[in-house]
Amino acid sequence: MSNFSANLRFLLWRRQVPPKEWAATVAQWIEGQSFEQPTSVYRPQADWHARQRQNETVATTETMGSVRGDRRRAHELLTTSDPSEQEVHQIAQTVGLETQELFYTDLLEQSDIDIWRENVAHLVKSLKRGEQSKLVAYLGLRSLGTVTKWKSKQANPEKKHKQGLQNFFGLPLSVDLEQTPLFLSLSPVDVVSQRAWLHDHIDQLGDLTLRNLFPALERLLRDP
Repeated sequence: MSNFSANLRFLLWRRQVPPKEWAATVAQWIEGQSFEQPTSVYRPQADWHARQRQNETVATTETMGSVRGDRRRAHELLTTSDPSEQEVHQIAQTVGLETQELFYTDLLEQSDIDIWRENVAHLVKSLKRGEQSKLVAYLGLRSLGTVTKWKSKQANPEKKHKQGLQNFFGLPLSVDLEQTPLFLSLSPVDVVSQRAWLHDHIDQLGDLTLRNLFPALERLLRDP
């Protein structure tokens, strides 16, 4: 089973690349190579070195044209696990890994990363100062300093706060803060981050785009 997309996100996170720059960074990693999108899907066999380019291919009915470090393609690589052979080799070479390691190995699992601690730090970083005070009150903490230490990872949050954090951030029941690496998610998962994402992106809309989208947004957001 391929871990390619998850490994890409882990490498970007470990290099402290801001999530908004992940696609642009991956585009740089594959820059200089021409790929047909996706005329051949990477299907590695068990014996990597014996394979010698004899991958199974999945051909499309028409060529989508070559891409050169294109951001849309980079976004696809971050969210799916269907890279071309050239893309795997190019990115592996750029990040200093063996192609087999990049494709197969679970880099997060093999690291010493504490998912629980990283998730809490990730969630707290999404809060503004006023919202941090609300979290302190919601969890019944003694002071804002506790949350500040969680944010800087100077202290490990106690597991007794797990359900409270889950509820405060409006996380789906399927998300386990000890097992699900939210900090590697390409899209915001918690409601606080989702609100911030919408706010930021609406602010960045051009006047004409906003004017065209406003009727639909108004219908969606209008009070019942």
